[in-house]
Amino acid sequence: MQSTSATTQTLYKSYSQAKATIDRYFVNSTPLLSVGHKKFTISDVVACAVLSGTNAYFVGTRGSGKTLLSEAVYKGLFNGEGFYLRGDVNMQLKDLYLALNLQGKTEEDIYQIAQSIKFNVTLVDELNRVPGVIQNQFLNVLDGYVEIRGRKYSLGVLDDKTKYVLTLATGNVQSDGEYTGVFDEDIALMNRISLVINTDAVPLAPGDMAEITRRNSSKERIENDSMREEILSCNAELRAEREKDSEVSATLSLLNEYSFRFFRYVDANSQSLDKLNTPEWRDQLDSQHAAGNLNSYCSDISVRSFLESSKLAFAMYKVAEAEAELMKGSEYAVEWNGMKSFTQAYLAALQLALTYDRHFIPHDTQRSLGKSRQDMLDGAFREISDYVNAEPLEEAVATLADFYESMKENSTNIMEKFREFASKAHESKGSAMFGAVSGIIKNTTERLQREERQKELAGEEKKSSII
Repeated sequence: MQSTSATTQTLYKSYSQAKATIDRYFVNSTPLLSVGHKKFTISDVVACAVLSGTNAYFVGTRGSGKTLLSEAVYKGLFNGEGFYLRGDVNMQLKDLYLALNLQGKTEEDIYQIAQSIKFNVTLVDELNRVPGVIQNQFLNVLDGYVEIRGRKYSLGVLDDKTKYVLTLATGNVQSDGEYTGVFDEDIALMNRISLVINTDAVPLAPGDMAEITRRNSSKERIENDSMREEILSCNAELRAEREKDSEVSATLSLLNEYSFRFFRYVDANSQSLDKLNTPEWRDQLDSQHAAGNLNSYCSDISVRSFLESSKLAFAMYKVAEAEAELMKGSEYAVEWNGMKSFTQAYLAALQLALTYDRHFIPHDTQRSLGKSRQDMLDGAFREISDYVNAEPLEEAVATLADFYESMKENSTNIMEKFREFASKAHESKGSAMFGAVSGIIKNTTERLQREERQKELAGEEKKSSII
């Protein structure tokens, strides 16, 4: 997973510029997480979210800086050129349509206007003051269309070759970290927001309050210089590398498969329970789970959450890798462990996606265990981190990466190669990670065999119809 020097330089330059802009609006130098040698502050993480196109939700009590953080991206990085909506308890559907200039138009006009909508960034201020029915329609906007009078109209932004759409939202929380406001967030909407940052949960570092005071006293005017083109270009490069590099693809595929099963299934009463399809599965857990296996009480994680958090994880990893590469040969040179750093970025991004997921950690489960949401979240991710670190991840990734490379070959003995890979993975008994590799290879091989048979049958049917 090594970058070329040119790619490294471009990525790090875009990240540095984005972070510098965010820092002009928002001050908090306390580290939020670590990837290898690099300590990521809130500004670092948000800069990576922007470059990777990861939707973000900034929450906190009044005056905690969440609005400044959203403005840093919306105004500072995109010069306010996007779709802005301020939440209000009296908001109606027509207000959303008015904001999009679609109210009172004919079907042809709606189609033309929708196609002309090319914004790359959307900001919803005070999301938890938006009525549920409006949140549900806004969900459609996130998916690239609006629905008016029962008809769907695609937004033109999805016709853009960049396919870059970033959504930001702000919301209020109480001092205990729970949401507060008039309406609960739509669960499906929150499933599309893969980074949640509570600005209250990260205390200011020494000197931060002094800097905030200085800026407020001097009333510095912030000049906005849109980074739109640089962001879109960097996002395209990140997507291309994620899609084309077999090792990157193998690492993300394997970690997602392993983590999906880790949270989806739980051992109880000498059997493996599927949380999603076992009613009242928590009732079958005993005191041992409560004492040492908090992940057992957490619900399954949606496929979308895995895919979206993977984008942020990869961006954070590449930034840390780029910094390590650029410091080589200098007094600041650091030792770089790529696989360990990738795992850190992956688990950190996934945890940030689940910060306020009411499905993942329901309120009644917190109450029954007498633990806060953050305690449960931290405990569950400590557990999976311990499991992943104890696994032969590098060897498993190498096997899967070789398998993915072999899929690109067009040879007559390709299925024989697949069987060799499956046998190699199966021989590594006792390793859950290699068990995941074996499952991936087996399922992929069977799928490709089915597709090949279908092609052959379709060919036979075509010949028969000609005769």
